[in-house]
Amino acid sequence: MIPSPSSMPCSAMTRFALCLSIALGLAAVRGQAQVVRDSTGVTEFIGLSGWSPRRITDTLRILAPGKPIHQCAAVLKSQLGFPEASVTYYSQPGVLVVTVLEPRDSSRVRYNIRPTESLPISSNWRQLAAVADSQFRLLDVALLTWRYSALTKDSAAAFLAQFGSSPDAIAHLWALIRDAGSKEMALELLSRDSSSARRRAAVASLIRFPSDPAVWRAIVRALRDPDEVAGFMAARVLEVFTNYSSRSVDWAPELESVRAILDGTRLFHFPLLVHALNATKVDPALAPRLLGNGGQLLLEYATAELAPVRADVRTLLRRLTQTDAGSDGQAWRDWIAAHSRH
Repeated sequence: MIPSPSSMPCSAMTRFALCLSIALGLAAVRGQAQVVRDSTGVTEFIGLSGWSPRRITDTLRILAPGKPIHQCAAVLKSQLGFPEASVTYYSQPGVLVVTVLEPRDSSRVRYNIRPTESLPISSNWRQLAAVADSQFRLLDVALLTWRYSALTKDSAAAFLAQFGSSPDAIAHLWALIRDAGSKEMALELLSRDSSSARRRAAVASLIRFPSDPAVWRAIVRALRDPDEVAGFMAARVLEVFTNYSSRSVDWAPELESVRAILDGTRLFHFPLLVHALNATKVDPALAPRLLGNGGQLLLEYATAELAPVRADVRTLLRRLTQTDAGSDGQAWRDWIAAHSRH
């Protein structure tokens, strides 16, 4: 299952509210997920090899002496030099999960190349792009609540109230999404247009087409858009598809993007993609191309102690490898080694 809103990964818009003020406790053996327990709670670190929890927290204290670090993922990337980082709080079981790729793993981060064209668009597209540029937080709520767009105002009101919004405020955005333009134009904008706002608009408009596997693939490709907000909008659409319109999808045409996310590109999207691959019944025949000479992040989550995504990851590895493994994941390590080029 996708985590509840209280345990969802911190988005580009909300993650800066999280705080990483962690006093050091006892950590597990290095090379595995490392757990710190103290008076502030429980934190599990995933992805550390050259670094330790102590080195991270001591460095963060130096960067912000005397006060907690509120911009945890941003600081880990911009000031500590991690090419990717995510910080996710799960209310159940009450654990903060800090995941990083260390500098030595920077080749695992592969964003899309920014498109260079400027396509001619209609006034409807321009209106949606303007909203995607200046009101992307509100547009995110419109995507999250899209399934209410065909209901009466009264039916949608209670749900929208959770987000401090109302049918009157969101109905305009729902209409812009409905009237934006064709699916084909959205796919063209997403793959070819240099405007981040237009690509965000294209992602939003594609929420209308959950039955088309090509749209699922385009949304996953957009997870690694060079514009971070476009990537998070794609994650929102993928979440809605997975939760409410799940279907089988042939991922073979988009293995490059699937593999990039599984390797650690945009770590915030990793749990969602794992869940989506399970829900869409990813073909085990693709396993050698998804796991060969890789799979490190999957293995680390599969052998984590507390991270809730552990269960989904283990389900995915069982499906891909057609084998099970104990808590140490050794059978999966052996499978990956046997299907890797040396």
